Amino acid sequence: MNVLVADDDGLVAHQTGRVLRRLGHTVVGTAETGRAAVAMAEQLRPELAVLDIMMPEMDGVEAARRILIALDIPIVLITGFASPTLPKRAEAAGVFTLVAKPASEGKLASAIAAALLRFQARRAE
Repeated sequence: MNVLVADDDGLVAHQTGRVLRRLGHTVVGTAETGRAAVAMAEQLRPELAVLDIMMPEMDGVEAARRILIALDIPIVLITGFASPTLPKRAEAAGVFTLVAKPASEGKLASAIAAALLRFQARRAE
C-alpha cells in the first residue's frame, strides 16, 4: 500500500517508514505537522495514513478527521501518551486503530491489519 507517515520527530518518522517498507508498503510522503499531513494526503492520495497523535499546528486526531473528509482511507494513530479520552476522540474522528509507541514491526502490522478490517467493515455497511 502507498502510505503517508506523519510524526513531528524526524527519527521516529524515519523508523516508522523503515518498518512500513519491511512490511512491503511504500512511503509516499512524510509530514512533520498535522496541517502538512492533511495537505500531503490531499495531494498524494495515499491508501493508508499512519499519524502521530501529538504534532504541532494540528494534532493527529484532527488531522485524521480532516483526511477522512477528503479521502476514504484507513488511518492508524500512533501515540506515546496514554489518555482515557483518546479512544473516544479517535473513534469520533473515524479512526478505530491506535498503536502505542514505539511502533514495532509486529505492533504496526497488527494495527494496519485491524485498520483494514474495520475500514472494509465500515464500507460494507
